Amino acid sequence: MPIPASTAGLADAVYDQLAHAIIDGSLPPGERLRINELAEAMEVSRTPVREALQRLARLHLVEIVASRETRVTTPPPTAAVDTFEYTGYQIGITANMAARRMTPDELTHAIERLDNMMEASKNDDLDRLYTEAREFSRILARGARNSVLIGILREAGLAMERNIRHTRVTVLPADRRLVAYEHIKAALLARDGTAAEHWLRIQHGIAEFPADEA
Repeated sequence: MPIPASTAGLADAVYDQLAHAIIDGSLPPGERLRINELAEAMEVSRTPVREALQRLARLHLVEIVASRETRVTTPPPTAAVDTFEYTGYQIGITANMAARRMTPDELTHAIERLDNMMEASKNDDLDRLYTEAREFSRILARGARNSVLIGILREAGLAMERNIRHTRVTVLPADRRLVAYEHIKAALLARDGTAAEHWLRIQHGIAEFPADEA
């Protein structure tokens, strides 16, 4: 869509629009991206489009082949599982920082999302579970108060979302997920970042589920 000429950070605006079009499927895997056509459609010059495509290529959302043709990539078969594993490590670190730094309001909102995740899990509503988990992660990211972490998540988050958007990966069976969520909730309320990180890793299948909780 056209981008208003008054927009500050034109390259960022082009990048955001193309990235979200890839994530939501408006630009499907294999779609050829022509700089001239994109620039004309967005009513911008070629330069911000070229810069945006280069950024997307670094995230492997597009590929620029030898013939100078650019096209949307197809996620590899392991993308969803690999992304879920990475997410487990990343959100664990994020929760560890956020547990100590969140404001009371942020903590309240995080717990509300966690309660919603538990409800969705009980109802086996994986679509809602995915949506609530995304919001839970965003609250933790803000609460972590770390500019480097936020910068990494802003960039990597686009590729992560594309990789798992249409797949609902779960590792633990429903009953064990609920146990993990209860421990995560208790850890956050206690401001215990180490415990929150540990149980988030268990929930993502990175750490072993304790025998005495089975």
